[in-house]
Amino acid sequence: MCRILAVTGKDWQMDTVLEDFGRLAEYGHVPESTAPGHKDGWGVVAHNKGGVSFYARSTEDAFSDPRFREVADFVGKTSPDVLISHFRKASIGSVNIPNTHPFLNGKISFCHNGSIRSEISLSENSEALLQGETDSERFFFMILEKMQAGASLKDALKNCVKLARENFDFTAINLLISDGGFVWALREINEKSEIVQKENLLDYYSLFLGKNKSSFVICSEQLSVGGDWQLMQNHELVEIDVANSVVESEVI
Repeated sequence: MCRILAVTGKDWQMDTVLEDFGRLAEYGHVPESTAPGHKDGWGVVAHNKGGVSFYARSTEDAFSDPRFREVADFVGKTSPDVLISHFRKASIGSVNIPNTHPFLNGKISFCHNGSIRSEISLSENSEALLQGETDSERFFFMILEKMQAGASLKDALKNCVKLARENFDFTAINLLISDGGFVWALREINEKSEIVQKENLLDYYSLFLGKNKSSFVICSEQLSVGGDWQLMQNHELVEIDVANSVVESEVI
């Protein structure tokens, strides 16, 4: 369980957006059966000119951690092309740095909201590269394996979602993934899940797309920063072409 954020473009001040997002670590929506807050760690990845320009993770609560505010100030000054951030509410795996999102492999960053309770089988090579014990990191490597087999990042993502629907027990696979040139956001809730039905988690696993001129924000909750906001549909995949400020959407 967590809150996730992606920001592209220059029409928002990224430090303002990130600080606004920081409120969700303390006051963000949580399931009724859980304690308030998403306080089990935070992470930030900045992409610039097709590469990764900044990466930081912490096991602290972003709302009270001075370092998170320092990072917000830094990204505001450097104004990267893409910003990805995550606040964790641990459900699978210990509270430690290896289990803290976003995960990074080369120039590809990834974060996830939801719980995948089925075992995700990976190759020996992928198993050796895993740093933590989360279902999220394993799903990320599942996508990477499809890419290594020749699929584009987008097609690898869609393929893994299809496999998850057919084979996995999961609550949600809400995710953000970026290679610096594109950002993909998926809202994927398993409406058949007993946990989702019992705990009424459809509202919790929300994902919003916000637009301000040629800049975009995707966030688990609508932020107070200006712009036009729209709730993504379940099973909706949004693709943002960062350089051309183009958004495409499809239900997969």
